[in-house]
Amino acid sequence: MDRRKKRLCASLRRKIFISAKKNFKYVGVSTSRLESLVKLKGIKFDFIKILSSGFQDRQLISYALKSNLGMVFLSTGLSSFENIKKEIKYHNNKKLSLIYTTFDKNIFN
Repeated sequence: MDRRKKRLCASLRRKIFISAKKNFKYVGVSTSRLESLVKLKGIKFDFIKILSSGFQDRQLISYALKSNLGMVFLSTGLSSFENIKKEIKYHNNKKLSLIYTTFDKNIFN
């Protein structure tokens, strides 16, 4: 299996999300990259999940919170309790919720 990262072009992503909004009650996006959110500007998501790899990316989180993209879920990953408290205090926003999920990156091994 080819594991190289493949990305959908911006126009196709936009079409997929617009179609999903017509057919599903809630539609969101998950990312750890600011550029991904900027490219999706103008789409009204119900939520954004920021992956744990973007947990301390304050620019990404601030952009998500200030945009009109919906509720923001911040994945804590393996962050320490102290780091989690710091990020909550820094952002201090009711749109921000914490989420803890696990993902096994070795699923294909």
